[in-house]
Amino acid sequence: MIKIKIGEIIKELRNKKGISARELSRRSGISQPYLSQLETGKNNNPTNEVLKKIASGLSIEFVELIHLSNYYNAEEVEKNKINKLLSEMTDLKGYFLPHLKEDVFYAIRESNLYMAHAFHNASDASGYERMFTDYFLNKNDEWTYSERDHEDMAKDFDKAYNIRTMLEVIEQGETTIEELESFSNLLNDIANKHNIAITGNEEVEADLYKVIKHKNVHYKQNKLNDNDKIIIAAYLDGYFSNEGNN
Repeated sequence: MIKIKIGEIIKELRNKKGISARELSRRSGISQPYLSQLETGKNNNPTNEVLKKIASGLSIEFVELIHLSNYYNAEEVEKNKINKLLSEMTDLKGYFLPHLKEDVFYAIRESNLYMAHAFHNASDASGYERMFTDYFLNKNDEWTYSERDHEDMAKDFDKAYNIRTMLEVIEQGETTIEELESFSNLLNDIANKHNIAITGNEEVEADLYKVIKHKNVHYKQNKLNDNDKIIIAAYLDGYFSNEGNN
């Protein structure tokens, strides 16, 4: 994540507009103690949802606050993307649509998501993974799986992998930004494969130069090292320099 004095920007904007901390708290719905923690730098990790409320309380656009502060919470952005993707792939009960289950299962595996937190038992997580790995490899074998077996497996899948268990895993705090990005990208691939339209995606304005300097930056799941970043930055510098001469 890149976090550059977001609290100081909020305080400066509040003072410029002649708004007290109490008044901003009332307008935004964010508690005064929490605002105080932000402005004093004791809390440097507000969610995008909190920032939207603060921006509203300051009567400015969310993207303007992001732009002024150069704040980009990559983890929160990926979680929001995943939440929206999962919502489009599940039914009203939170179960994955039948034709998506196999793809979603492999996306979970490839992203190395640690599912034990959803079941509160590591052995259950390993058991489900082994069971469904075997099932999806052999599901078309009529000698192994009867129609009743398929029904039972579908019920077990709904129990193990649903929107509640997935969100619990990504929100519990131990997933890395790399795992979140991988899972988000794979879910997006599934959506494209099955022509699932994802509505309401929000773009966060960010300076690419500042984003690319972030410690963990990936392109199509390939981590960029310092030399990669130098080459990319040099190419972009040359590209935009030539654009200005045209």
